[in-house]
Amino acid sequence: MAERPVSTQATSGAGTIFEYRVAAIMLGRLLRSAHVPVGTAQPLARIGLQRRNVGYPFDDIVAHTSPREASFVAPTIQFQVKVSLPIATKDKDAAFVKVMAAALNACRMNRAEVRAGAMLLGLAVGEDPGGVLPDLAFLAEKARGHVGPESFEEQIHPEAVSRKRRNLYMNVSAAVATAATTDEPVLVLSMVHEVLAALHIWHASAGHEAATDELNWTL
Repeated sequence: MAERPVSTQATSGAGTIFEYRVAAIMLGRLLRSAHVPVGTAQPLARIGLQRRNVGYPFDDIVAHTSPREASFVAPTIQFQVKVSLPIATKDKDAAFVKVMAAALNACRMNRAEVRAGAMLLGLAVGEDPGGVLPDLAFLAEKARGHVGPESFEEQIHPEAVSRKRRNLYMNVSAAVATAATTDEPVLVLSMVHEVLAALHIWHASAGHEAATDELNWTL
């Protein structure tokens, strides 16, 4: 998942097929009242597909949950689905930079809900040849543990995390800066913290068998 040219697989129909299979998994979970795979341990209430036209920047799948009790928040989670996601940082047309741009837009459009935990962002990725997804999930979990960006950044110092995770954090910051067309450090830090704190990583196993098995649970 290092910065490199986009594969022919990513530009073919493979991405659409993978997205359909992830949608099948989500529909299977909805039909048997199972939980969202990441972000919240609450059952699915309804699902929308391709929802950009109604204001969801992470538009591939939008999952609405049901509260377990009347006093609980029932979060909505917007999903972006990718077969793979090479970490590119400089090209505004690169998939990773576009994901960061969509995440910034989602946070901007739903800032109160995002900060209250009522609106979550999900990233469902199938292939992870560089083993980056667990580290991205680690950074997101770290961000959620800090109210402000400054205390979060203190936890990403070289002495506090591995070089691999530090490099990934720098790449995320560079991609956010590219997406936002700014290199102002304080602003970039704030945006990186906001995006990561809202983001939940799903390493989705969504081959034909996985999607079929998920739907078979409902028969």
